[in-house]
Amino acid sequence: MKHGLQWLLSGMALGAWQAAAQQPGAIERVLPLCESGELAVRRYCVEEIVRLGDPDRHARARLRAMAAADPELHAFVTAALRQLYGEEAAVEVAVGPAWPRDPGATRVIFLPTAFARPAGEASWTIFELGQWDFDYGATDHIEAGLRTAAPVGFITMLPQIKLATRFRGGAAALQVNAGFFAPFIEDVATAYTFGGGPLLSLGSPDGFVNIGAQAQRVMVENEAATIFFPNVGGSLRATRRIRVGAEVVVPGIYIQDDPEEQLELGKTFVLIYGVRIIGESLWGDISFVAPFCDGCDELYQVLPLGIPLLGFGISW
Repeated sequence: MKHGLQWLLSGMALGAWQAAAQQPGAIERVLPLCESGELAVRRYCVEEIVRLGDPDRHARARLRAMAAADPELHAFVTAALRQLYGEEAAVEVAVGPAWPRDPGATRVIFLPTAFARPAGEASWTIFELGQWDFDYGATDHIEAGLRTAAPVGFITMLPQIKLATRFRGGAAALQVNAGFFAPFIEDVATAYTFGGGPLLSLGSPDGFVNIGAQAQRVMVENEAATIFFPNVGGSLRATRRIRVGAEVVVPGIYIQDDPEEQLELGKTFVLIYGVRIIGESLWGDISFVAPFCDGCDELYQVLPLGIPLLGFGISW
């Protein structure tokens, strides 16, 4: 009786979606079915996308994610990718049950990965309530964004762009930015900045190693400094809803006219580690920042796990 009721409800849901699929924007209406926990519903989603066709490639990223994370439909979805987009290269399939896509996979925790947001998807990420990042997948290979902050004491505007490409076994990207920090305080000059660097993520969004080599140039009136923050990290999906991650940053600060105040690369490093709770379009990070340097021992007397770093985001 229970199974019969489930099939009846699934059939009613499919009937409603069949009616919706006849209207404009049908691909967008069908796509949520691909996230279903029911195999029959996910299969129907793929069948409908193939039937409707996808000349604007709205469903491509979702189908690729399904091919990689849905073992039961791997062959069926890769055939659909071939039919719709002419993709002959096989997509690696993950081991285990189908998992919902991590909508925050464009970051390990705080620093970016080489994975770009799918075309047409937008997101809003917040760190410690003060830093806000808005990102949008302009195409499958271009992610545009804006980093800003709560206007308390200063205004921040830092537009950024990520140029990314996927390959069998991972992704590579170049992320660049430029902007300013404008304090409200009188006689304090505006700081201008630009920077970026290459990114390499080896693996899939559910399990990868991430390598980055970013640098940032900061200029205030006649003074300038360059901040380097090469980093390496990784992430692993532990369960359907939990992901663990860590990244190590080795910062270096080089002040143009004051060499004595420099921080040489390798003198200190910072560990960022934590867990992510994954929803359908929401995610939240509970993590800690643990610096290792001369004099940092006093910090751990008060905060034994490091400095809490909380972040959450939403995509749509």
